[in-house]
Amino acid sequence: MSSRPQALTEWAFGKAGEIGGIVRGVNDVVVVPSWRRLREGEVSEKAPGEFVTIADRRAEDMLSERLTRLLPGSATVGEEAVGRDPQVLDRLHSDAPVWIIDPIDGTENFIAGSPRFTTLLALAWRGTAVASWIYVPMLQLLGTAQLGMGATLNGVPVAPKINPPDLTRVKVALSRPRWWTPDTHRWATNLDNAGIEWSSFDTAGLGYLHLLTGRHDVMIMTWEHVWDHAAGMLLHTEAGGRVTAADGRLFQLGGGNRLPLIAGPGPNTDRRIRRVLEQAPPVQATCRRRLRDQAEFL
Repeated sequence: MSSRPQALTEWAFGKAGEIGGIVRGVNDVVVVPSWRRLREGEVSEKAPGEFVTIADRRAEDMLSERLTRLLPGSATVGEEAVGRDPQVLDRLHSDAPVWIIDPIDGTENFIAGSPRFTTLLALAWRGTAVASWIYVPMLQLLGTAQLGMGATLNGVPVAPKINPPDLTRVKVALSRPRWWTPDTHRWATNLDNAGIEWSSFDTAGLGYLHLLTGRHDVMIMTWEHVWDHAAGMLLHTEAGGRVTAADGRLFQLGGGNRLPLIAGPGPNTDRRIRRVLEQAPPVQATCRRRLRDQAEFL
């Protein structure tokens, strides 16, 4: 580890409790009071199917102000800031330490009144995440990690991941079916055919925590937004796992990752799952699809 990431890691380790307190405090002051109390005009659609609330924006602003004050000279990359100005992502490549913020991961759940939403925070320098926090305010869960120092969940160290010897014992998580592409449908079919159990996850933050607790062994994701992955990726890797792109390379915070991303317990499982995903559809399924496509001409 070069001296700058190491120094930042040691600083974050010493400040971990204070930073966790900032995350909790912003949730207490901004996020939780708005849960199930959003009023007309406090929810908007920033893109088709993507919503933002006044709590998202206020929480990101407050986190940005408090964290940059705690670490002078640092910058922030927040989901809402990037939505307003994509060039904010350029800060990931600067010489300044960067706080990567998702103020409310699972905004849809938050709007619907579900407790399944999180705040995601990571500290990075030039593409290397050195510390992270995932906080679930309504479930009182806090996952933390520092580079090379392991991961904890509510202060309890997380045991290292183990590659299951048999893929049929692996529990895979896919995104919600409403977001599925034709590729995702194919992957689900291939997993079924291989006898691999799969289910859906609703938010990236909770998905990464489920990897820590063993509810899932593998998570397959079809997007690379850095605010969704930076915090959870470090937690997962510090617990002995890894997050790789479709070409087998480790996930890069700066982008350019080939999708899908696979978060798994180690290289053996990653490679075997990737082979299952890449299989051609069964002959029977191909024939049924061709018949369906031809039906419109009959």
